[in-house]
Amino acid sequence: MINFSQFFKFMTRGDKALMALGTIGALLSGFLMPCISIAMGAVTNTFDPSNSGDEILSAMKMIMVYIVLVGIGSWIFGYIYYAFW
Repeated sequence: MINFSQFFKFMTRGDKALMALGTIGALLSGFLMPCISIAMGAVTNTFDPSNSGDEILSAMKMIMVYIVLVGIGSWIFGYIYYAFW
């Protein structure tokens, strides 16, 4: 059995803070992955035959912004995760 108290024996408060931030970054990065599936479902729902071309274009612009923001957030939190751990 691994004794984790010995594993983290020489950690300073700063190290613990960085690992805590890295863990939060990992959680947020993992949270953002299913958001892409939600966005792809919204793309599928946008192409409803009852929607006009302008409605489709307007909805797709909004979904595009959502996907870009999720991608930027995923990149930032993924970087925090890898850098701090």
